[in-house]
Amino acid sequence: MEKIKPKNISAGRLMSRRCLYVGSRNFLLPPNGDFQEVESGKTGWAPIMIIGRESYFETVKDFPMNNAGEVRAAVSMDLVAHCPFAASMVLVKKIASREGGSTFNLWFLKPQITEQIEAVSPWFIIPETALPACLPAAAEILYRFPRAGDDGRLLLRVNGRGESRSLRLPAAADCDNFNRSLGTHPDAASKTFTNFPDYLAFLHATLAGCRLPQLLPFFNRGFLTSEKVKKPLLRCTAAAVFIFCLYLGLAFFIPFSAEKGLKRENQALNSKLSGLLLQRRQLDSLHHRQQQLADTVNNYTSKIALFQLLARSLPPRTVIRQLNMSGNTVEISGLSPQASQLLSSLSQKPEVSEARFSSPLREDRQSGREKFALMFRFSRKVK
Repeated sequence: MEKIKPKNISAGRLMSRRCLYVGSRNFLLPPNGDFQEVESGKTGWAPIMIIGRESYFETVKDFPMNNAGEVRAAVSMDLVAHCPFAASMVLVKKIASREGGSTFNLWFLKPQITEQIEAVSPWFIIPETALPACLPAAAEILYRFPRAGDDGRLLLRVNGRGESRSLRLPAAADCDNFNRSLGTHPDAASKTFTNFPDYLAFLHATLAGCRLPQLLPFFNRGFLTSEKVKKPLLRCTAAAVFIFCLYLGLAFFIPFSAEKGLKRENQALNSKLSGLLLQRRQLDSLHHRQQQLADTVNNYTSKIALFQLLARSLPPRTVIRQLNMSGNTVEISGLSPQASQLLSSLSQKPEVSEARFSSPLREDRQSGREKFALMFRFSRKVK
């Protein structure tokens, strides 16, 4: 494989790190400037393909529309009126707007280049005469480029609007007719390349300086439909669909499995805790009954304490004939020489409250003592 070593150039943009020049001879343009000639069918993949002037027809025309897509559709419907051969692909770039329409650069690719485009499947297909038009220029420039494999040369005129017109001529041909036919200004700047490697370096450097909007008119619309890209794309799509379905499956299965596991654990815990909960309820019931019994016992009035109280409080010669107790209410009746003294004595005791006679006092004829009946509340409890 023959190698041509031009001057070193900078790496440039990412997409220019590997581009392919396809003309009468094919060259790989790496960023290190070590351009390699490659055989057709062995070029490999490259994101950018630069098409040699031999493989397309170039023209500039005015159209009554401003959209490049509409121009492409209109030209494709009537190729015979715009191109001298049956073009396999049309590239359209808007040059300038005017009243009632716009000016467009058109490149018609020959059918022979289609197979190489499908084999490489590049992202961008750029005619070589379109690249110098991407350079900023205030006035027109005339380029003279050498050709690879013959003694001819390529003449290219780029005006200040970015419009490009080109012509292939033999090396000994006079370019004055070309300049006169295009109306090139006699004082227009010119740039001449004497050898082909320098020209390739110029193309690569120009490509490296291009911004993405400048390359969009040359986007390969058949990139996704080429056989070289279709299979990997289908595989990637299938892998993405599989991963998405797997994600959905896991997103559904993991919570469902976790929920079932929690239910099983809950059932196991419930079966183990049911006995403990039953015992807890039984203990609560027994505690409640114990509390009720304790309250009953605590509220029970001690009769012994009541008898002791009466023994201390009764005046001499006092006789109790009847004693009734209901809860803490005590009713007594009997005979006493001084029943009022008995009531007063009971009322002074801290255990007694609400002491009063329940019936009027009467005199007993046999004993001469007073018959009494009184009631009070006795609050002393059993400890």
